Amino acid sequence: MTLIEYESVKVPSWSWMAYTGGIKFMDIQHGDLEVATLKYPEGDKNTLITNVWVFRDCHLKEDAESEVVRRQVLNSGEMDIGWITYDVEDGKDLGGERGVVVGRRYQNFWSGVREWYILIVRQRAENKYKRVGVGRFSKTT
Repeated sequence: MTLIEYESVKVPSWSWMAYTGGIKFMDIQHGDLEVATLKYPEGDKNTLITNVWVFRDCHLKEDAESEVVRRQVLNSGEMDIGWITYDVEDGKDLGGERGVVVGRRYQNFWSGVREWYILIVRQRAENKYKRVGVGRFSKTT
């Protein structure tokens, strides 16, 4: 995806309005989705205040069957725990990436499986990050 260079307006990197081309939304059942509360500094809707998470004990595996550049995420035991779709071409390693949870839900109350919907971000400066993709992770609790 190509970032749009606006002259008069600053659009945040996490917004779909920041990029050219079509947007393909995730298929999410909204009925039991808990959406994260988004916080902004007073008077600044371009900056998002949130927790930024580090990826641990996992790595990327390319998913060649997808029509977009979707990469499967495997844990240290090589089990599938989710996927990431990058907005940028240089997304190859989770080591430099971070995650921001924007939604979560239980798959099934009895099994305890939980899903997290995340933005993939990359640090630009101290306490400043840029969106580089999206993803979904699952974990059995």
